[in-house]
Amino acid sequence: MSIECEIRGCAACPTDSLCTRCFEPKVVSSSGTECISGCPSGQILIGAACQECAVFNCDKCSTIANCTSCQSGFSKLGNACLNQCPPSFFDNQGACETCSILGCSVCTSASQVCQQCRSDLFLLRGNECVRQCPKGFSNGKVNNVCIPDQKDPKGFPSWGIALLVL
Repeated sequence: MSIECEIRGCAACPTDSLCTRCFEPKVVSSSGTECISGCPSGQILIGAACQECAVFNCDKCSTIANCTSCQSGFSKLGNACLNQCPPSFFDNQGACETCSILGCSVCTSASQVCQQCRSDLFLLRGNECVRQCPKGFSNGKVNNVCIPDQKDPKGFPSWGIALLVL
C-alpha cells in the first residue's frame, strides 16, 4: 500500500504530510512539509533537505556548525554571531576585528580612532592609551581623557599669574 503524498513536488513521503525527497531541482524544507527552490537564509543543504545552521543568527554556513556570515545587524567573531563586538574589537562589515591601538576598549573601524581606553588608562589625542598624561596635558577625571593645558594668548597657563616687571 502506497501513501498518497499531499506535498506538491514531493518524491518520497513516509507520511501524507512529511516529505523526505523532492523532485529535482526542488529541495525539502527544514520542516519537511514543503518542496522549495533553495534553502533560505540561515540554512544549508545537506543531502536533499535544508537544515538550520547550528550557530544562532547565522546567515550562511559552510557546514551545519560553521558560520561564514551573520544576519544583518550581527557581527561575526570566531564562529559566533554577536549583536555587538566585545571591548577592544570593532565591527568591520559584519566581522569583529581587533582594535590595533593597545589598551583601547572602544574604537572606530574606518580610521582606527580610539574613543575610550581601558579604565586604568587615559586617552591621548584619540590614537593612544597612556597610563599618565604627558607634560602639557591634565588627566581628565570624567572620561579618562588627556586634556591639553589651557594657555592665554601670551603663552601663560590659564591658572598662572603673569608678573609685570616695572
